[in-house]
Amino acid sequence: MAGQLNQYMAWLLSSKLRLLTCFVLVAGLGIQVWKLQNSSVSEQVPEFSDELRILMIGKTDQNPEQVIQLLDQIDKMVTVNGGEYYTTEMLQEAERAIEAEKQRILKENEAQRMKEMEELEKTLEGKALEEAQKRLNEGHIRAARMAAERSPSLFEMLGNFLKRVFTVIF
Repeated sequence: MAGQLNQYMAWLLSSKLRLLTCFVLVAGLGIQVWKLQNSSVSEQVPEFSDELRILMIGKTDQNPEQVIQLLDQIDKMVTVNGGEYYTTEMLQEAERAIEAEKQRILKENEAQRMKEMEELEKTLEGKALEEAQKRLNEGHIRAARMAAERSPSLFEMLGNFLKRVFTVIF
């Protein structure tokens, strides 16, 4: 397994891949530990340090901010490298998961939204009511999207996707 990992890292570095997403690797080692134990990789990384970005996604560290950082990095990488490697697929998978989670949250909060709509109908009418309803709907959609991006289930899905990618490569 270590030989395959060395080959894959060499391919990544020789390809000047601009984003390396990494989660817990062999036997729970993160890439920072792995680099220290593999001097050949440590020697090559500085050569590409301006183009290589490492984003740690720990298996037990469910930091929702990492998901947002990952999506931002993937989006930048797709723009910069024209969708090479597996980034387009990753971005599409992440967007599908975010959309599914957003829809789940919207359904879950539908009763609250309807209650708020009824309150608006009691106090407003005509164009003012329509505008207030539109703002309320947009606010619920925006809040659901933000909650979906920070959802532990999305973090889990991205971790599983990365595992599949690394499994295919190894």
